[in-house]
Formats: sequence, C-alpha cells, structure tokens
Amino acid sequence: MNEHSGDPAFPILLLGDSNPKNGQNRLKMRLDPRHPARHNIWTPVIDETPDIIYKKGKKRVNTSTICTRNALQEPSNKPSPNDVQWNDAIEKRIREFAWKVQLHLPIVLISFGLSSVEFAHRAQGEPTKRNLKYWGAEHLGDEFWSKIGSFSVNAVNVISLLHVSIARGHFVESHESFSSSSGIITSGILQN
Repeated sequence: MNEHSGDPAFPILLLGDSNPKNGQNRLKMRLDPRHPARHNIWTPVIDETPDIIYKKGKKRVNTSTICTRNALQEPSNKPSPNDVQWNDAIEKRIREFAWKVQLHLPIVLISFGLSSVEFAHRAQGEPTKRNLKYWGAEHLGDEFWSKIGSFSVNAVNVISLLHVSIARGHFVESHESFSSSSGIITSGILQN
C-alpha cells in the first residue's frame, strides 16, 4: 500500500490514525472508501466543504486529489493512551511527516483519531506534548474552535475532528463541544 493517496501538493491533507486492525492487508489505499471510518468522519466534511468553497469562490474541490495518509502504518504501533513520551520509531515518523508538511505547506491538515491529533500537533512543533487520553470530546471541541478562529490561508491549519469512537459514548458532550449556538465559524470563512 502506498504511503498516501492523492496529490501531496494539494492544499488539503487528511491525516488518519492508522490502518484498521482488521483487514488492513486487503485495503487498497489509506482511508479506503470502503471502510466505515471514512464515511463516519470524512464524508460529512467533504459533503459540506465543496458547497462552502463554491459559495465563496465559485470553485469546486476535486476530492480525488486530496492527499490522504495515516499518522502510523501499523495499528500495533500506536502509543499507549497514557504515554506522553513516544518511542523513537514514532518520533522519527513525526519528523519525516513534519518535513513533508513543510515541503508542501497544505492550508488545511485535517486529523482524526487520537494518535493522528497528537501526531499532527507534534509535527507542527507544538510545545506541549500530551497523552492520548487528553484528547476527549471537550478538549477536541475547544481545539477545533480555537483553530477555526485563528484560521489563516497563509499557514498550515491543523483542524482536529472528533473520531466516532469518542462520540459514541459521549454524544451530548461531543455535540456541545463541536456545535456552536451562534452558528458562526470565525475568520469570515462561514457564517449563517
């Protein structure tokens, strides 16, 4: 399986967690369209994004060129939920990914899955390293709105989405964290 699908120079990069444990050897690509995780998380985003972009700039997104990849190759390499320090192999992968991000400078780096959220933050040089347990619905919601509020077309914007496994058991908290009563995504990108 290739490291990524799509065009690495495309301004949108979708970063998943890792290959799924079951059936990873049968998948043809990262975030294979046949896998439910892609539809639970990515499909709603891509359904809304083209409409927003078209309304703002009269352009469409060619979704086949969006670069998709996983933070980690093997699901068995995921750090323990309590670990703040990650092993050398993961740290090396973070450095390689950080270099690729700097090479291509995507405008939006969308991450989902706890490992990919922390992986993306570390690759972007965020000073605080957190364990995976930190990234629950409330912290992800706060992070989401903070990043949307500081969105810049001149920077790499890491937007972390809620993974279905968190939302399953905490629907109300997830809804409150990711839904704004004002209906505004700031920076003039979207408004009701």
